[in-house]
Amino acid sequence: TLGDQPLRVVSVRGFPTSTWPGLLDDLNRLGFAYRWSTRFLCLDKAEAEKELGRLRRQWFAKRKNVVALLRETIFQQESPLVDTDASNKAADADAAMQELGGDQVAFGHFTATVTVLDADPAPADEKLRMVERVIQGRGFVTIPETLNAVDAWLSSIPGNAYANVRQPIVSTLNLAHMMPLSAVWAGPEKNDHLDGPPLIVTRTDGATPFRLVTHIGDVGHTLVA
Repeated sequence: TLGDQPLRVVSVRGFPTSTWPGLLDDLNRLGFAYRWSTRFLCLDKAEAEKELGRLRRQWFAKRKNVVALLRETIFQQESPLVDTDASNKAADADAAMQELGGDQVAFGHFTATVTVLDADPAPADEKLRMVERVIQGRGFVTIPETLNAVDAWLSSIPGNAYANVRQPIVSTLNLAHMMPLSAVWAGPEKNDHLDGPPLIVTRTDGATPFRLVTHIGDVGHTLVA
């Protein structure tokens, strides 16, 4: 609870196999307010190489199980069966190391949380479920925060680099695809100069309205053609 309002937080803990610009734009079409926070803790090149190398070795070792390795040792024959998922992930880690070595991207620890509020617990829970459906529909794995809710909320506050650090690393290209860069600007809620409502309130493609205020300070020149 934040003040007198129940607070619900959901965090991203797993990622899809690929990303693209505006990946989570459907969140902008939800008909309620939410707080979408993205934190990226950058790794220097040496740290990123070390982490990617560890991941590559980890997945490469999982290509064959213990039984297959024993059979190879006994019969001196390479087993034709391998875990293709582990093999693909080892190749993906290798490709990431090549991109890092070519200075095409950088890597870091990515933490994403979405926070919703409501006056009552039941509507807050429903909002959280709607957010989860959208994010999971894009191939992400989410976790509704319970015991870790305070740390998850703290991680959404600018400048807090220690709470709720998620360990999987992602590239800056993936970061650009997952950041909330496509949200509609709603405009100011009132005309401060005239101390009145906006000139026009219009609908947009999503659930966010657009408010037109023509004044910048005391200047309100307008041309209608």
